[in-house]
Amino acid sequence: MKIDWTTFLPDLLVGMCTGLVVGAALLLAQWLADSRRERAASAFAWESLKPKVAGSAHRSWRQGLDGFLPLPAPLVAIHSAASELPLGLWKSHLKRPDSALDALQVLLRLHPSFESAAQEADDALEIAGIHVAERTGVPTIVIDRIVRSRTYGMPDSNAYLTVADFAPSMAPQFELAADQTLADARLSLALDRYRECVDIYRDLVTGLRRHLSDT
Repeated sequence: MKIDWTTFLPDLLVGMCTGLVVGAALLLAQWLADSRRERAASAFAWESLKPKVAGSAHRSWRQGLDGFLPLPAPLVAIHSAASELPLGLWKSHLKRPDSALDALQVLLRLHPSFESAAQEADDALEIAGIHVAERTGVPTIVIDRIVRSRTYGMPDSNAYLTVADFAPSMAPQFELAADQTLADARLSLALDRYRECVDIYRDLVTGLRRHLSDT
């Protein structure tokens, strides 16, 4: 069989181009199908997580007089539920911005800073309280509880309720010991950082609750 070389090369080029076009179209169709599946999977995963996050965000938080730790129960529960999930990937797959998902990501980023600030405040209070206790004779546990009560914006009397055999005559000495402890520079800075984290946390968790209720 004699090959017509005058048409062979054009036919070959046409065939190659056709194959490339068909292959590219198939790849594009597969990519679009995969992309749709991934977006649907991300949207479903986020919608499935929302009730758990909402329940965690509405947990109560009672600040303890014996330590700035543990962290707020809502933050701990939210971190446990969502910290290992690919929230950034989900966000990139959503068709439109989601304020609740944005707030959740910011709240999760706060967790290590909040934990560090609480631990730093506990450590600084322990050291400052020991020094004042040695000078005044006021037990460190009493000093620590009064300082934490003040940090939370509560009256000193809130700490007195936890002191066995407390008498009103003890109040001035206790208050003076707390004043001296709070004068410690390292403690003052640590408490400022802790309060800042508390304020940020409250704003974020309030916003998260609101955004989740709107969806």
